[in-house]
Amino acid sequence: MAEVRGFLERMLGWQLEQLASLRKSDVLAIYGPMSDGLPAYVRDEIEKLIIDAEHHNKLTIILNTGGGLIDPVERTVGIIRRHYNQVDFIIPDRAMSAGTVFALSGNNIYMDYYSQLGPIDPQFYIDDKWIPGVGYLEKFDEMNQKSANGTLTPPRVYAS
Repeated sequence: MAEVRGFLERMLGWQLEQLASLRKSDVLAIYGPMSDGLPAYVRDEIEKLIIDAEHHNKLTIILNTGGGLIDPVERTVGIIRRHYNQVDFIIPDRAMSAGTVFALSGNNIYMDYYSQLGPIDPQFYIDDKWIPGVGYLEKFDEMNQKSANGTLTPPRVYAS
């Protein structure tokens, strides 16, 4: 299994080098969620890239993500823009929610007929689950309206 993994990593590295040469840019691949570890990963990879003699002032990011947290995306954009004037995104499959925000921070987005950007859908983490922000706000408005009309049901207290 280790030989297969090593082979795949070498092939991916070779493909990224080919893309870097073709685009005359540094290249970074990001596959996975936009999570708290993203800024440190991007910082570490960019620092490796800028040490290289072939470093460019342009970055191409291959992005595939189902979304995630917006705070790490904002921090990551700050890191990228510190080192690059031109940032282009290639979306081979999808960039959803926070991934869409990330892609929109670039100068260009390249997609094909299969690629998709998703809606920007803020979410709240409540009771160990993600709740869409729009639904949360709609429920809040509904409760405010019931309160204003005097039809809000009072909470019940149960003794154990």
